[in-house]
Amino acid sequence: MKHMLAMVLALMTSRAAATTPILVVHSYSQHYSWTRSQDEGFMETLAKDPGLNVSATTEYLDTKRRRYDEWLRQGNRETRRIEK
Repeated sequence: MKHMLAMVLALMTSRAAATTPILVVHSYSQHYSWTRSQDEGFMETLAKDPGLNVSATTEYLDTKRRRYDEWLRQGNRETRRIEK
């Protein structure tokens, strides 16, 4: 939660006209209500500020349900996509 707040504050202070890519990483599955609530709150906060132009990608590590090699490959793909 502290990390999400830091990201929001950083975005609010840097108002660029260009689209800012954001990678949101949750430790747990989106099937947990608290994870959904955190993600919804984060996205709603971003949407409230018309000065922000973001492109958010959300990843769920969910290591209790997903194999390490599976999410590592997916994370590497997403990182390369965002860095472009």
